[in-house]
Amino acid sequence: MGIVTSPAGGPAGGSEPLLSVRNLSVEFRTDGAPVQAVRDMSFDLYSGEILGLVGESGSGKSVSMSTLLRLNPSPPAKITGGSVWFMGADLLTVPERQLRRVRGQEIAMIFQDPTMSFNPVQTIGSQISEAMRVHDRGVSRRNARLRTIELLDLVGVPSPKVRYGQFPHEYSGGMRQRAMIAMALANKPKLLIADEPTTALDVTVQAQILETLQEIQRETNLSIILITHDMGIIAEVADRVLVMYAGKVVETAEVEPIFDAPLHPYTRGLLASLPRLDASVGDLPSIPGQPPNLNPPPAGCAFHPRCELSQHRERCRTELPDLVHADGRQHDVACHFFTELRVPAPVAGEER
Repeated sequence: MGIVTSPAGGPAGGSEPLLSVRNLSVEFRTDGAPVQAVRDMSFDLYSGEILGLVGESGSGKSVSMSTLLRLNPSPPAKITGGSVWFMGADLLTVPERQLRRVRGQEIAMIFQDPTMSFNPVQTIGSQISEAMRVHDRGVSRRNARLRTIELLDLVGVPSPKVRYGQFPHEYSGGMRQRAMIAMALANKPKLLIADEPTTALDVTVQAQILETLQEIQRETNLSIILITHDMGIIAEVADRVLVMYAGKVVETAEVEPIFDAPLHPYTRGLLASLPRLDASVGDLPSIPGQPPNLNPPPAGCAFHPRCELSQHRERCRTELPDLVHADGRQHDVACHFFTELRVPAPVAGEER
C-alpha cells in the first residue's frame, strides 16, 4: 500500500515526522479464526499537528493507537506486522523497560472513561503528582504538588488547591476529564493520544474540553492524535484526517479537502449524516447495513456491501483497493472508482 504522509515539511515546518507508523497489523486470537482488527496501517505525524482518526465503532481506531504503546493484552492481541518509529526507536521492538519510560513521559494517552483511569481511593492530586515522580525521581513531593495545582488550573478545574485533595467521585464528569488531561500533560509529553475525550459529556462541556486541548497544543507545540467518530469534532480541531473502516485506512487528507470533496463513499456517508445549519431539517441520511465481520475480513473492498458506488461490481467484491495518491495535495484514497466521486459531497437535509 502507499505511504501516507503529511505535506512536505509537515504543518509545523519540521522536515522529519515525530511519529512514523508503517504497515501496522494487529489481530486478536479467538476460538475461531483470528480477528484482523488493524490491517496494514501507515501514516506520519509531525510536531504540532492535530491528526483526527475517525470511523465507526469497531473500525480499529482505539486498537491501533493502544498498539503504539503495546497496551493491548497479549494474548489475545498479537502484532502481526509493521513498525512504529518514535524519536529514533521502533516502539514495537524496544525492551519493556525502555517502553515504560516512553509511556506517560514522551507519549501520553487520555482514555474514553476518566472514571476508570483514576484510583477511587486516592485523591486526584496525589495521583497526578505520582505520575510526575514516577518519571522524575528528582521532583520533590512539594514541587510535584505545586506543579499539579498549576496543571489543574491550566485545564480549567476551578479552585485547584481545594480540588487537589478531593477524590474522583467528588469531581463532575467534565472535571474528571480535565483532570485526566492534566495527568497526561504532567510530564510534558511530545505526543498526546486522546481516545474519544468528550464521550458522554454534554455539548457545552465538550466544547470546553476541545478548546482546552487546542489552547494547550498552541502553547506547547504538542502533537495530538484525536480518536473520534464525530466528524463535527474533526472539522473543529484537526489539521489532517485519517478515516478508518474495517481495520484499514480508506482515506486521508487535510481537513479542507476531506470536507469539500471526499473521495471515498464511506467518508461521504459519514459527512452526509452530519447535521448542517444551512440545510433544511429532515431525516439524516444513514449508511445502510453493518460493518463486516473481520473473522476473517471479506474479500475485496470491505465496504462494498454497503456502497452505492460499488453496485456489485466484481472488482469491488474480489480485489482489495490500495491506498493511492488521488491528487497533488496529499489526498489519498482506497477505492477502485474514486474518480466517479469528484463532485461535492451530499449535505444532510438536501435531496440526494
